[in-house]
Amino acid sequence: MKVKLIRLGNYLANDVEKKEAADNFISDVNSFLLNEDIELDENVDSKELGVVAVFVESGGAEQKFIKIFDQLEDYILLLTHQKNNSLPAAFEIKTYILDHGKRTNVVLGANEEEIASLISMLLSTNIAKKSMDNANLGVIGHPSDWLIASQVDYNEVKEKFNFNLIDIPYEELKNEIALHQIDTIPHVHQLENKWKGKHEDLIGAFEIYSAIKRLILKYDLQGLTIRCFDLLSDFSNTACLALALLNEEGIVSTCEGDIPTLITMFIVHHLNQSSSFQANVSKIDLEEKTILVAHCTVPMNMLSKYELDTHFESGLGVAVKGELSLSECSVIKISPKLDSFYAVYGEIKSNPNLSECCRTQVVIKLEDEDLYELIKTNKANHVVIAYGNIIYQFYDLFQTYMYEYEHKHKID
Repeated sequence: MKVKLIRLGNYLANDVEKKEAADNFISDVNSFLLNEDIELDENVDSKELGVVAVFVESGGAEQKFIKIFDQLEDYILLLTHQKNNSLPAAFEIKTYILDHGKRTNVVLGANEEEIASLISMLLSTNIAKKSMDNANLGVIGHPSDWLIASQVDYNEVKEKFNFNLIDIPYEELKNEIALHQIDTIPHVHQLENKWKGKHEDLIGAFEIYSAIKRLILKYDLQGLTIRCFDLLSDFSNTACLALALLNEEGIVSTCEGDIPTLITMFIVHHLNQSSSFQANVSKIDLEEKTILVAHCTVPMNMLSKYELDTHFESGLGVAVKGELSLSECSVIKISPKLDSFYAVYGEIKSNPNLSECCRTQVVIKLEDEDLYELIKTNKANHVVIAYGNIIYQFYDLFQTYMYEYEHKHKID
């Protein structure tokens, strides 16, 4: 992947060494970017990615930048090597960019390797944003009755994130399930071997999955949420297995009609290029600084091993009981008002087997301030667990959405 590079400097006739230092800086950054299959190149077009990298080589580059500003893409990476007044010039240019309605980040670091890593991260964030543009997210039925603080404004979702929330009547899903039609089921033989309950319950779970897949095709959905508890009374079954399979396939899916969690998981998926886990914060240990999160819909591709069990609250249907790898993770949730989020880095410490919690259970260690921040500001019922530390990426992308929204309304 080649990224358009524009170099702006203001050198005197005898500044040969400064010019060479700038040349070496770009060469060294590119040598590290090769590991990410990225290259900064002055001779490529910037249209495809919608991003351009501007290397502010020295102070005095500001007027040169103004002359080319209108020809630049809407997202501008400002590279600085923190020499020759490069950084203060970059900050001046950054403010000009933001005041004139385009997005930017100042890229700096202790060395060229750190700078290359930040460039790679920011590019991946920009690509993720483009890949989500105008996505269709289905809402099957209404949010569950207990999600009293988790309603969202559909127009706000469209304006802030450019996601289309599509209401799909629960009756339509019910009618699809009643067809008793089973389509292709991923790793069906493995699932059959994992299930120890009644065969008709597994068949019912397959029918629910297949019915949802047909609605996905009908409405061209990239993600969905479902008012799932109604399935208990209508079919003595649940959508737990269906949602686990869908998330494994990359069709981001949440239960209980939880739209803020759906939006959070959808963004996390595109940033992380992997599945995430919708979970309840079921226990908090203030002394150990840990939280226990649990739910029944974890995707199997997040698990080191798993088995199938019934849905926790009802003892019906087919749910997933698995173990996550003991590794670093991110705990994230966007608020129902869509104007803030909770996001912290943690470490998965264990996978307990408690009788009083949902089937998949994970203990996560947090820093002191992050634990108390969760208690104080956590955004409603569920949280999203993702492998790796994607907090900075999430912050950068969310701030981009908020900036574009605010700038649009200033113009309006």
